[in-house]
Amino acid sequence: MALRLTISRAILIFGLITAAGLGAVIATSIYGLAQLKVGGPLYNQIKLGNDLVADILPPPEYVIEAYLEATLVLHDPAQLAAHRDRIAQLKKEYDERREFWSKSDLDPALKAKLVEKSDQEVRRFWSALQEGLLPALAKGDSAAAAKSYTEITEKYTAHRAVIDDIVKQTNDANAATEAAATDRVSTLTLLLWSVSAVVFLIIGAGLFGVAFGVIRPIAGMTDVMKGLAGVISIFQFRRSAVTMKSERWPAPFRSSRTTPYALSQWKPSRSASN
Repeated sequence: MALRLTISRAILIFGLITAAGLGAVIATSIYGLAQLKVGGPLYNQIKLGNDLVADILPPPEYVIEAYLEATLVLHDPAQLAAHRDRIAQLKKEYDERREFWSKSDLDPALKAKLVEKSDQEVRRFWSALQEGLLPALAKGDSAAAAKSYTEITEKYTAHRAVIDDIVKQTNDANAATEAAATDRVSTLTLLLWSVSAVVFLIIGAGLFGVAFGVIRPIAGMTDVMKGLAGVISIFQFRRSAVTMKSERWPAPFRSSRTTPYALSQWKPSRSASN
């Protein structure tokens, strides 16, 4: 037996499909926010990877490795050439990263400390290292090398103080940014739920309106039409009965063109009387 799809049933099915589709969109959006938000799984993995690299490799903008090279070459002048090449490479990397940060959108206060205040001490550090310590070691002048190393230590210490201040401010700013991002995600999630609830209400109200504003009048009209059809059927039945009876009358009486005179002259035949 074939299922008859009525208007009300079709509207109900459409409403359920629409609601299911909207629910799927909402669930996907919430899942995406949960995965990509600050503090979410993907964010934590990226942050963990960055922290790992930061713990393993010394940063180019912090010249602690160059200071280590200066200490090593002071105590092992025989490896002067190898240490000189490594120091030159470290300076190149420092200059590249300084250029990057000078063109970045970093907070102006932090940028000023990194590319100006810290850089002043680092420039003096490189000068004392490449123009003082290394030439003195190449000449075998231990006194000049020790004096240059003392100056290098002073410049590194001043640079370290600026870097520590930058790190503290950056950590504070990052914590504030993460807190703001978390609040924003919560707000957006609440907004998503609110909009979804409104849409569901609109769909429900639309279905309710269609059901009572369209289907009920159609149903009432259908009942009226059924009643009219019944009346028409009764009328047609009675008309058929009258027609069947009239066919049993004599021919002059069944014709609408028979005149009164013709009817007066009509006499039944013997077959008719029999």
